[in-house]
Amino acid sequence: YIFSCIDGELTGFPTWLVELAQHRASGECGGSPKMARVADINGNGLKEAIFTTWNNGQLSIFEATAADTYDETVVFTDATMTDEVIYKGLGVADVDGNGDDELIFNSYWNATIYMLNSPANIHDIDIANPDHYSWLRDDAGGSGLTGDVGDVDGDGNAEFYFTLYARGAVRSLEYNGGGADMMAQSSWTMKEVFADREYIYGPYFDNGVITQVHGSFGIMVPHADLDGDGNQEIVTSMIESPYSNSWLYVFEYNGGTGVVEHKYRIITPNDYKLAQNFPNPFNPTTTIEYTLPLDKNVTIRIYNLQGQEVRTLVDDKYQSAGNHRVIWDATDNFGHRVATGNYIYSLEVGNVKVTKLMTLLK
Repeated sequence: YIFSCIDGELTGFPTWLVELAQHRASGECGGSPKMARVADINGNGLKEAIFTTWNNGQLSIFEATAADTYDETVVFTDATMTDEVIYKGLGVADVDGNGDDELIFNSYWNATIYMLNSPANIHDIDIANPDHYSWLRDDAGGSGLTGDVGDVDGDGNAEFYFTLYARGAVRSLEYNGGGADMMAQSSWTMKEVFADREYIYGPYFDNGVITQVHGSFGIMVPHADLDGDGNQEIVTSMIESPYSNSWLYVFEYNGGTGVVEHKYRIITPNDYKLAQNFPNPFNPTTTIEYTLPLDKNVTIRIYNLQGQEVRTLVDDKYQSAGNHRVIWDATDNFGHRVATGNYIYSLEVGNVKVTKLMTLLK
């Protein structure tokens, strides 16, 4: 899709116009759309929309020919690759400084990094012409997932940062500059930014269930100094097996020996664990266990099935990350024994609320 905002405001409830729509089901797109970028790849001062697909190895360029009208150029496609994730990372940079952008992208399929350099007429792109299309590396070290272009070290040369699936790795491919032929493999140097050796190849399947998946996923070069210390950063997300932990990594160029790593765990509501009480059913007492991923203020409450509060066991108490337990003796906030039946107990932390059901027998 290509949308435009026609009322001039991006706040509130703006009105949007669909200028272009293609659907795989109707034989368009070449496959399931995956990546999208905007760039001026032919240097005419107008931006083009570039799309890659999840399968069929297709890369398409859409160029505006009139208001709300677009002309598509299919650079390449291969219908035999119907089940392959092909071109995922898609970076944009004016590598040679001539005023038009080049595309740099990596491949999940064959661990190769490519460059596309368009002539003035996009329709004249010839992938057999090494001045238009070339591979920069065919030994990226694994299946490429995402990529972005920046100049983190500030030397004026473009760097393509990319992630590798199942390796937990972040690598860079930097243009050597000095007027070198940007389409030549020898004009680029690959470096390892980060490789967490705890990460292993995956996925692994046990009776059809994924049991281990380790890998780097999204990556972004913000083109900015996020913390104001004079150094640029790279941001990427990673996941650990079996989908138990998600991490946000910030790699900061330190101006000398490489990068400094900052690792931040991504906390979601699912990380707040509330176990089934035991015993259940119970009489006269039961134990409630819960786990906190962070130090937080916690409330544990008991409700009846009408949603009325029966008992507060933990009242907005600051607790450390880890495992905790509390015992309920089947009494309400006034010390009275409650009736036999079902009750709801809840773990409440900020705007996170996790509930379960328990049964009191007499």
